[in-house]
Amino acid sequence: MTGAPQISSLSQHWPPKPKWPLSDIPDLSDRVIVVTGGNSGIGYETVAELMRHKAKVYLATRSKSRADAAIEQLRKLPDINGSVEFVELDLGDFRSIEAFAKNFAAREKRIDVLFNNAGVACTKPTTTAQGYEAHMGINAIGTHYLTTLLLPLLKAGGVAHPDFPTRVVFTSSYMHILAPPKGFDAEDPLAEKVSPPFGFNRMLQLYGLSKFCNILSARYFQRSYGSDNIIFTSVHPGAVRTNLANDANAVVSFIKDYVVSYVMISAKQGAYTQLYAGFSPGGLIGGAYFVPYGREAATVEQGNDIKAQDAFAKWADEEVAKHPA
Repeated sequence: MTGAPQISSLSQHWPPKPKWPLSDIPDLSDRVIVVTGGNSGIGYETVAELMRHKAKVYLATRSKSRADAAIEQLRKLPDINGSVEFVELDLGDFRSIEAFAKNFAAREKRIDVLFNNAGVACTKPTTTAQGYEAHMGINAIGTHYLTTLLLPLLKAGGVAHPDFPTRVVFTSSYMHILAPPKGFDAEDPLAEKVSPPFGFNRMLQLYGLSKFCNILSARYFQRSYGSDNIIFTSVHPGAVRTNLANDANAVVSFIKDYVVSYVMISAKQGAYTQLYAGFSPGGLIGGAYFVPYGREAATVEQGNDIKAQDAFAKWADEEVAKHPA
């Protein structure tokens, strides 16, 4: 947001100790929470913390076997008092997203917090079920479409708890700085006319672009639906040791496994900032972007561009409309 403080890359990746303890998360026994990609990494740690505070959590992910294994481990953790259920969701398939939204609405009347945590990074070139480049199809379009379909339930959450607005947290990344200089361009949505910055390959450029679009989504939804007692934010979780880039190319894998891993934070530490965005008391600014550990920070200037926010939302909606059920 305009006016948010500039926080250096060094400070974002070696942050000061958090000021807000997770123990201050309130009793969540009456809250319905969805975590996409909650079977591993920061999603798993987010689910674990929510269950410690008695939440009813829905773990939305593609693989039932992986979800079942994660749930088995979650239930063995100490101080677990909440519940967790698997719901199938493939963000790379519009039909799966639609089925998830329909099935969830049949099970629950509201959502109190939505963690748009799932995503892919540094993958070899691949496409989604509808033929979109994976980063943009899953991280950007899929997540935006899911949020759109869940708006009725999110609004219901805002009505149910007027003193604590519904919260929607988009897991973005510091790598959003790879956004094209002109921001999002519907005429060149994959930035094919823009060369990757020096030192970055095409896959990282696309990852960064998709994470930039998460920021645009959060700000678009905030302007459009913030009046419904919903707060939309985006976060950079930090340089986290996760399996997100497991199918990266050899160069990226080498950097990840033998160099960067020595300066990365744990998945539990990485979950902190999105938990902060989900539950920190009072004063949370809709549309804000947070970095470790729970500090509001400026994004690239293009992220403040209302025209870019609207352009991405319009493009995403139009792309979905091209593939009717």
